[in-house]
Amino acid sequence: MGRSALILGTLVCLAACNDTGGTISRIDGGPVCQAGDNSCAPGTRCVNRVCTPACASDGSCPAGSYCEGPAPVEDVCAANVPIICKQTLDCPRPQYCLGGLCASGQTRADGGFQGCVLGSVNDACGPDAVCFQTQNGNQCLGMPACASNGGCPIGTSGAVCNDGRNPDGGQLFPGKQRICVYGFCAIDTDCTQRAHCFHPAPGNPLGNCNFGVAGDPCFSNADCIGSSACSVPDGGTLGVCH
Repeated sequence: MGRSALILGTLVCLAACNDTGGTISRIDGGPVCQAGDNSCAPGTRCVNRVCTPACASDGSCPAGSYCEGPAPVEDVCAANVPIICKQTLDCPRPQYCLGGLCASGQTRADGGFQGCVLGSVNDACGPDAVCFQTQNGNQCLGMPACASNGGCPIGTSGAVCNDGRNPDGGQLFPGKQRICVYGFCAIDTDCTQRAHCFHPAPGNPLGNCNFGVAGDPCFSNADCIGSSACSVPDGGTLGVCH
């Protein structure tokens, strides 16, 4: 699955005051839920910590949304255009803004609070979440759905849609929904202009948006766009930017 992006701790702001001292309201995404708690009403499922309509086709989704797919686990509705956030107030509760994407901290798929399994296909997270390394240990982070055209908000650190970009037509993150995965990429345009898509395992379509700064992995100087050069150990292939 490639190396996991390091997510530093993010404080979730639930409300803020405007210049007149009033409260700025956040958009209502629907009933709040948690992975594994089975609190959503029949016909809905917990996606990115919000109860979301299930579906069998685009016609069964509310206006402005589409059905990710007819078969489990993609049989959920998603917005035609995902939110591009600049601050947590742009996202519905209890989501927060993570590099331009509305994400959420989650328990494991079974509702447990133990750490998830980093870098594994079976990471113990729900189909709407991926295991990341955080300052508090490994944690499942819920991700927003891709746009109906497969696009994702690039934000500050890039993102890739979990669609069939594998050579065999399979998903980049097998068993997950059609979600935008923070910090990962398949091609350079999945990253910001100051970064490029680095593939630690040549031939693997899944890469990481690297800024090429000192300490980042590299194969050649071309990978070190934010530093001076790539140092590759004698006889080795993978080096380090310096």
